[in-house]
Amino acid sequence: MSVTSSEIRVGFRGEGAGVGELTWGQMGIWRRTQETGRTMNVVVTMPLPADTPLTVVEAALRLVVGRHPPLRTQLQFVDGPGGTRRPQQVVFDAGELPLEVVDLDDGDDADAAA
Repeated sequence: MSVTSSEIRVGFRGEGAGVGELTWGQMGIWRRTQETGRTMNVVVTMPLPADTPLTVVEAALRLVVGRHPPLRTQLQFVDGPGGTRRPQQVVFDAGELPLEVVDLDDGDDADAAA
């Protein structure tokens, strides 16, 4: 298998920026992640026709991230009572994220490369 990978930085902008405490449900997920060492990430591959312009993929990513605040959210850690560190969520109004582009040779297994 011959895999070539590159990264493009894609800018985004959206509404609803701010800093806040985690919700009850988010705190439960965070605690479970701490206990098990496993995250609940969802990984999606999206095979596209070979002639799909990269600008179309960038625009789609920009639209989805700009529209959905959870995709623009990161955790930061602040001092809590008694000196313990606790997570807060930060929703960004703008920034950029990496778009990884993987080129495969004909006949290569896209699922294996992903």
